[in-house]
Amino acid sequence: MDFGIVGLQTAPTRAPTTTAATLAALDSLAAAHAPDNHLVVTPELALTGYGPRPPSVLPDTAVLDSLCATAARHDVALVVGHALVVDGAVRNAAVVIDRRGRLRAVHVKAHLFGDERRWFAAGDGPPAVVDLDGLRVAVAICYDAEFPEYLRMVADDVDLVVVPAVLFGPAAAVRPVLELVVPARAWESRCYVLYVNVAGDPVTEGAGSSLLAAPDGTVQVACGPAPGVLRGTVRTDAVAAARAELPYLRDRRPALYAGHAGGPPDGVPATRAGTRINERHRHSEETQP
Repeated sequence: MDFGIVGLQTAPTRAPTTTAATLAALDSLAAAHAPDNHLVVTPELALTGYGPRPPSVLPDTAVLDSLCATAARHDVALVVGHALVVDGAVRNAAVVIDRRGRLRAVHVKAHLFGDERRWFAAGDGPPAVVDLDGLRVAVAICYDAEFPEYLRMVADDVDLVVVPAVLFGPAAAVRPVLELVVPARAWESRCYVLYVNVAGDPVTEGAGSSLLAAPDGTVQVACGPAPGVLRGTVRTDAVAAARAELPYLRDRRPALYAGHAGGPPDGVPATRAGTRINERHRHSEETQP
């Protein structure tokens, strides 16, 4: 099946813009892009803004109700990034709402970057996974996607990973993420990856350049640095074909990797043959004249 998807490369809410105005703008964008499309995705913290301090106003139940009404009114699924209080702590999150206006999942960012550690509490779960009328979607947030093992937790269960993001900085710093990391996540997980970044925000100076990478690692469509809209298509048959051609997911050996944290896996003696060779080599270097 083919599913039309849309990434809204916009700037997050900033004073004096209100959350109500942001919700109205999102409703208008959904109305404009919902026809012939299945899913609309915003950047990270699109409703509350990103830095230089934690959000002072968090979406309440009325805001979530508004998002659900937008999805149902325009018959389109939504993934919207914003901050929420979850289990008594402020979290960097994204909500998933289906085409009938039902809140289906909340993903809490697991890997916090820089000052985010002072602003938010990290999530402790894998990427959220939701079936949206036949399209299997996982959600990760920005820095989450830079950890291959994190997306691999759910890769074999999804067609598409959506990544709301706030990626900013000099070109030398952001280019590897946009040109190498995101396509690599698609290639190794054999699924589509939609990366939706901010643009036109004077505070973060977001790099834009949102993109959709296909299961073969090619970039299907991308935006430039200015605010804009990315439109692409996810083809589930392309996901199946990619996995049949190169069965990375089938050939993984998770039990081998479990417990590995930079040293030998749990239960492997330190005196194994490879270690003894390394020790012998180290001692021989020490005795060289």
